[in-house]
Amino acid sequence: AREDVTGAEDLEFAVVGMGRLGGHEMGYGSDADVMFVFRAREGADDARSAAKATEVAERFRALLMQPSSDPPLDIDAGLRPEGKQGPLVRSLASYAAYYARWSAPWEAQALLRARVIAGDDGLAADMTALIDPLRWSGGLRSDDLTQVRRLKARMESERLPRGADPHLNTKLGRGGLSDVEWVAQLFQ
Repeated sequence: AREDVTGAEDLEFAVVGMGRLGGHEMGYGSDADVMFVFRAREGADDARSAAKATEVAERFRALLMQPSSDPPLDIDAGLRPEGKQGPLVRSLASYAAYYARWSAPWEAQALLRARVIAGDDGLAADMTALIDPLRWSGGLRSDDLTQVRRLKARMESERLPRGADPHLNTKLGRGGLSDVEWVAQLFQ
């Protein structure tokens, strides 16, 4: 994808796998949760590099989501800071500023399975060094735990199919796969 974008040689670019992709737990029906990060090379214009990085990310998504003999792979960048309201691609410095100022407890939990899956090695190492203190912070305070519980309850109410019995739903019901996953992440 990067070779398809003129001017992309002025930046470092990496793809961070989140969720099941970052945790190497992909199934046939899984989507690929990702975040995109870039860094302008020395002497390159930051704004131009940001625009080129966005072009690379869009090209990457288009290539992986186009129909082929296999079903298209849904590339979901919704776990990025600010979700779909935020920029598709951020610089490493922008991630650092965001996490230092606005990071929520659920984001640290989401970063537990984050792994750089493609891109420049130096940028990958720097991104990992940035997120490691967030995800391995030593535990949650009680108010953080309350925020995580509220988010989980909201997600379950939004994702549980209409009319489904929460006692019988294997994935989202009480004691289901989602509960096990959340508890395991809280212990981490």
